[in-house]
Amino acid sequence: MDVKYAFLHGDLHEEIYMEQHIGFIQTDSSLVCQLKKSLYGLKKSPRTWYAKMDSFLLDTGFSRCHSDNIVSTKKVGESLIILVIYVDDIILIGSDPNLINNVKSSLKK
Repeated sequence: MDVKYAFLHGDLHEEIYMEQHIGFIQTDSSLVCQLKKSLYGLKKSPRTWYAKMDSFLLDTGFSRCHSDNIVSTKKVGESLIILVIYVDDIILIGSDPNLINNVKSSLKK
């Protein structure tokens, strides 16, 4: 799965400002914009994206793999689902197609 605009979903917890974009300058060109969400090109973007995904996965019952923190697993009864995050791509595999579809639906929301 490819997550479109993945880095734009990360929430910033620090104050970060940027200059107004050329062509969108409002009233005074010396004013700046405070970012609420991360942007592509911002050094913190991958970190904020991963933190949001990690929080979601832990909240929905996934466990982080001890040897590689981009891998998360979830066991439901006899079924196992494995989710791997690499930058803005997700690999989702499992033994139960219904469980995979449930996780995909949760990720969509």
